[in-house]
Amino acid sequence: MLQPPAATFRSSDSPKWADGHPYAQHHKLVSVDDSAFYIGSKNLYPSWLQDFGYMVESPEAAAQLKAKLLAPQWKYSQATATFDYERGVCQA
Repeated sequence: MLQPPAATFRSSDSPKWADGHPYAQHHKLVSVDDSAFYIGSKNLYPSWLQDFGYMVESPEAAAQLKAKLLAPQWKYSQATATFDYERGVCQA
């Protein structure tokens, strides 16, 4: 079974914002088979917080998500990977 890579998200080659603060993201994203995805604020545990998100079932939208968000983020995040089958990295 092919395992997804695991790494911290980055959107540039720097681990910090231009002002020097550590880079962080808080959105939740689940992408399934390049055909559907969820993006929003919902946590995987019950809470009384107000959550907001979208479930999108569209191969075209999933392809755009992959090309414009996931691929660029993986380009910069790959250096921090604890698991990356393409490079044979496994720090588990």
